[in-house]
Amino acid sequence: MRQRLCNLKTWLLASSAEQDPRFLLDVQRGSLLSLRVVGWLEIVVPLLMLMAGLSVVPVPITGITGALPNLLFTLLGAATIAARWTPAGRAHPRFVTGASIWLSMVIMVWSVSVVPVRVEWLEHHLLGYLILVKFGAAAAVPFRPVHMLALGLSIDTLYLVSSLTGNRFESPGLGYRPFEHLFTLLVTMLCTALTASVYGQRYSGYLAHQQALRTSEQLRETEGKLLISESAATMGRLAAALSHELNSPIGVLASAVDTLAQVTRKMTFATSGARDRLLAISGDAAESGRASVERLRRIVGRMQRFTNLDRAEIQSGDVNELLADVATLVSVNLPENIAVVTALNPLPRVICRPQQLSAVFSNLVTNAIDALPDGGEIRIATRESGGQIEIRICDNGRGIPAEQLASLFDPAAFHVSQGRVTAGYWSLFSCRQIIREHGGDIELVSAAPTGTEVRVTLQSQGATPVSRLSTFSSE
Repeated sequence: MRQRLCNLKTWLLASSAEQDPRFLLDVQRGSLLSLRVVGWLEIVVPLLMLMAGLSVVPVPITGITGALPNLLFTLLGAATIAARWTPAGRAHPRFVTGASIWLSMVIMVWSVSVVPVRVEWLEHHLLGYLILVKFGAAAAVPFRPVHMLALGLSIDTLYLVSSLTGNRFESPGLGYRPFEHLFTLLVTMLCTALTASVYGQRYSGYLAHQQALRTSEQLRETEGKLLISESAATMGRLAAALSHELNSPIGVLASAVDTLAQVTRKMTFATSGARDRLLAISGDAAESGRASVERLRRIVGRMQRFTNLDRAEIQSGDVNELLADVATLVSVNLPENIAVVTALNPLPRVICRPQQLSAVFSNLVTNAIDALPDGGEIRIATRESGGQIEIRICDNGRGIPAEQLASLFDPAAFHVSQGRVTAGYWSLFSCRQIIREHGGDIELVSAAPTGTEVRVTLQSQGATPVSRLSTFSSE
């Protein structure tokens, strides 16, 4: 029994939910909105009910039966709406809403009690307004159940007292009808239960929203970490490529420096004819050195486009240049039976994070290489169409089974290959997220066993919404 009483107390008070300040702020926002809803109900509903009653049983309209009560309702409704901008209304919106509802019932009871003749539809008018205002409060105002119970019982008490004391005002009164009062009490219980249900749904929705935010943040962190790990693998391949690319210009540069040093020593004792030859040699050596330095500069620039992925900055980028870097990178250690062919048409620049796009292109080309265990060709092509840039990465490998295509961008999906279960297409999911944040999209078309084509579309410079680009970070 004690446990049931404790459960009832918890159900009525529902105070633990509002210990979360963010949920309390959500309730406050809902309460401010309810001030406007209740205010308009107080203005419109009494007038409509009066007009409906007069259309059924016409009675003479006097100040007491018509104009004055509706004027009071209008003033009360306007004050309730205006309370949204007052300090008291913003600090205690639920209390102000409840007080306004109770005052509207006082006006309604007064307007019916002081009518000099007994009009039956006015009494039904009051009962209908009582029921409507309770259900309206339960649906529109984020009351806790105990608030709704207290408001409903106070309205029922007002209705009961008015029914019993009508003759004190030398008027016909409302008349005491036990069944009606039992019915209003039942309505109060129903509205309290409705309030508990609505309040619980609001809190459940809030918790679900917070969980979604946490999941989204965790997903973004996972994407960032995956992107960094993929960048590390890319950097490993880049290091291997650089070891080949750097050897040649460094060797030429070292030879040019050695030649210039020898020419400088010989110039001191050379004759005029010999000096002319030495000057020509030094000019050739200097030109070779400059060419080597320029080549080294391009190599370093290519390396920079693949590094600092976690601190990628938004800038104007050349998609063809990024794709050419990727093609050069993968070609160094490419098996002899695989060829990479590029068809890069002139393109406008794009607003992007070049490091992120480089990681995406590298990932897609690497996937294409993995699909060619027996050799083949990878074709990288670009074109501009209708203000969009289209990148196609095609291979003539084994293709992807149709049953896997629908789930390729799903990080929770898994498939069985050669008796092994592989779970999570995180790399493709991450690629799609990056492309979409750049205002584009990625599509994969495959018809096993004839190969696979990946189509990436991007907005050209001026069309890309910079606000969509987000920074991937890792802890």
